[in-house]
Order: sequence, then C-alpha cells, then structure tokens
Amino acid sequence: MKSTNQAIENMEYVRRLLEQKQPGFAASLEFAVSLIEKSMEKPVDDQLIRLCAASARVACRGRLRGT
Repeated sequence: MKSTNQAIENMEYVRRLLEQKQPGFAASLEFAVSLIEKSMEKPVDDQLIRLCAASARVACRGRLRGT
C-alpha cells in the first residue's frame, strides 16, 4: 500500500514539473491520455487520431528546440 501511495505521489510530482517546464508537451500528453481513455469507451475516428498525432509532433519539435 505504501509503495502504491508513493508511486501516485511521484506521478503527480512529475506531472506538475512537466507542466511547469514544458506546458505544451504536457498538454499534448494529457490530450493523448484522454483520447485513450475515451477510445476504451467507444472507438475514436481516424481524423481525431491524426489531429492528436499532429499536435504531439508539434509539441515534441518545440521541446527538441528548447522552446
């Protein structure tokens, strides 16, 4: 139980840190997670998947450039 609580605290810490240091990338990851969660409920159309992938690529490019 203690290790589970520690893992949750660690994940929350990393999430907050990422939001501070790379807000665009953090938003892309949160969006991807929400798509995955929704796709478990009902299928997601191909256009939405392409939009998510494109936004993640843009965020990653900015991250690699240091912006």
